[in-house]
Amino acid sequence: MTGKALLFDTNAILYLAQGNKTLLELTQNTGICISSFTRFEILSYWNIKQEEIILFEDFFNNVEEFQIDNSIFEIGIHLRKKYKMKTIDSLIAATAFVYNIPLVTCDKDFKNIEEITLLIIEL
Repeated sequence: MTGKALLFDTNAILYLAQGNKTLLELTQNTGICISSFTRFEILSYWNIKQEEIILFEDFFNNVEEFQIDNSIFEIGIHLRKKYKMKTIDSLIAATAFVYNIPLVTCDKDFKNIEEITLLIIEL
């Protein structure tokens, strides 16, 4: 990894997999990290096909994955209450906070979070 790593939100991973040029360019000089919650969201999607599972598992095996711990839960609780966020989103944002890593997302619901550095990708 030549540049600082970035934490990719679930939707950023999905758009990256679809070949979004902005996200592809962003990954040229940075490492991609994910939260365990991102792996969960993608692989638990009710309509995911087996071939997609294989592709995503291969991808996940080649990026750094931040595991769940108590500090992420505590910060996630704070963020969920403060910003009235979805549970998984608050935990992914908490992961960015705990590891002090910018969060890449295409979801504007994150825009008000003051505690983390965001890179919101416009689609």
